[in-house]
Amino acid sequence: MQDLFLSSSTFVSFMVAIFISLLHITGPSQQSLGVSSQGLPRCLSSAHCAYREWHVSSNKDAFHELAIALNSLPRTTIVEEENDYIHAEVRSKYFGFVDDLELFNASDQNIIQARSESRVGLSDLGVNNNRLKFFGKYIKPSNQDFNMNTMKSLPRIS
Repeated sequence: MQDLFLSSSTFVSFMVAIFISLLHITGPSQQSLGVSSQGLPRCLSSAHCAYREWHVSSNKDAFHELAIALNSLPRTTIVEEENDYIHAEVRSKYFGFVDDLELFNASDQNIIQARSESRVGLSDLGVNNNRLKFFGKYIKPSNQDFNMNTMKSLPRIS
């Protein structure tokens, strides 16, 4: 019986080691977060990062409404919030992996920028891209302004 226990615990340890090695744990450097003179930084790899820009006619209203939508996301914590910039951490449902989500209001250009990046792993399986698509659905295609009415028809991100 003890041999069975040792072999099963060895197997579990082996599986945990494989799982951790598949994650290739890395975190973003501090330089990858925040706003520069060009706005939010572009993604170095689309495998674990997504970037979007939306042209709007009313930056203030659109940014405010996107901030409301951000607050409706589950497992989301606002880390930094200024007049034209929001940095939030979004945790995955099952393993608690943290993604950094940034929104920037480039009001001088009538653009809202969004960036979502995983802190760990080589791939996010499309989670960051889907997250920004979720926000993009709040922008009206006709005049590119935020459409609060679409909130009722959009699926919730769990």
